[in-house]
Amino acid sequence: MSTITSLISSGGGSAPLPYQQIVLGDSKTWTVPSTGKIKVVVTGGGGQGGRSRSDNVNTPNAATGGGAGGYSEKIIDVTAGETFTVTIGAAGNAGSVIGNFGSAGGNGGTSSFVTATASTTVNMVANGGSGGGFLVNNRFTPLAGGAGGTASGGDNNYTGGTGGEVTKDGYSSEYCGFATGGGAVSIYGGVYSGGMVESKNGGMRGRATGGAGVGGAGGDTLGNGAGALAATAGGSATKSAEALTANISTDTYGGGTNGAPYTTNLLNQLDMQGPGGNWRAGTGTSLIAGSGGGGGGGGGGASSYSSSGTMSIRGGNAGSFGGGGACSLYASSAPNAGLSRNGAGGMGGGGSGAFCGPDNIPSAYGNWQAGGSGICIILYI
Repeated sequence: MSTITSLISSGGGSAPLPYQQIVLGDSKTWTVPSTGKIKVVVTGGGGQGGRSRSDNVNTPNAATGGGAGGYSEKIIDVTAGETFTVTIGAAGNAGSVIGNFGSAGGNGGTSSFVTATASTTVNMVANGGSGGGFLVNNRFTPLAGGAGGTASGGDNNYTGGTGGEVTKDGYSSEYCGFATGGGAVSIYGGVYSGGMVESKNGGMRGRATGGAGVGGAGGDTLGNGAGALAATAGGSATKSAEALTANISTDTYGGGTNGAPYTTNLLNQLDMQGPGGNWRAGTGTSLIAGSGGGGGGGGGGASSYSSSGTMSIRGGNAGSFGGGGACSLYASSAPNAGLSRNGAGGMGGGGSGAFCGPDNIPSAYGNWQAGGSGICIILYI
């Protein structure tokens, strides 16, 4: 497993080896424990993905992923006893209540590392990503993903990746439920977004894209696809996921290596070389789930159609700093919405969009997972 230094960029060069690492997940006044040179990293909170629902399967609907928080890094000379004010941006979370036909995702909060009593003036700011959007019964309006947060005050400042967009080109009014993955934090300087959905002429039922990884975008779904499902994998630390042009009519797993399941115990697991999560699409009455991203990988998308109300669906959760994978479920009767769940963002990453319908009980509309919370990492170098 790589050390913490392997995930922190240095403007293109290799990071020096740290002899002490401090990770702050809560806002506080931080007192410098010893004199030396530190490298500080802050990320904003990730935006939550949008949610869309419908009482009628014969309407076009869309929900997009949230944007990732901004990223700032800076090398600072410090003296023991000096203090800095650390603010950690909250994960984007609009709460558990879904509006009548959906809701936009909550925006991520702003993180900062600012001089309190130190001799060196520091004002590092990493803004949160914006929440994803939603549309109901709208055939022609494109829908952007949540914007990535900006950053300032560091030696290197990077804007977060956006949630995937949905383009619309006069597609058929029926069976269209589209959802896109969340954006990833730009810890290496490259900006990577959740996979997009391109729709063209045809009732495509459900399409769900993967979230971005820290080194690659989520896979896109492209082109026509009457009566078909489609889902894509999450991006990894090293490359973007493949776009999908094939249409799926049977239970199918994506190719490649599954990402490891997401865990919340990430502070000691900051190896960013994990794969993106795998996708899954299919029909029937069982759970259809994309897999989680490993390391800095994005979550995989999941798409399904069911002829009964017993189906449930889950987008893949992201690894550290990655974007969640989207989910889209159409059913001919009210689905088991309590088991429907979008993919959560990793630290600072955007949560995914999600569609579920028909669903006549908004309060039962599944688990609306958030984006990832911000973080501050301090390295003595």
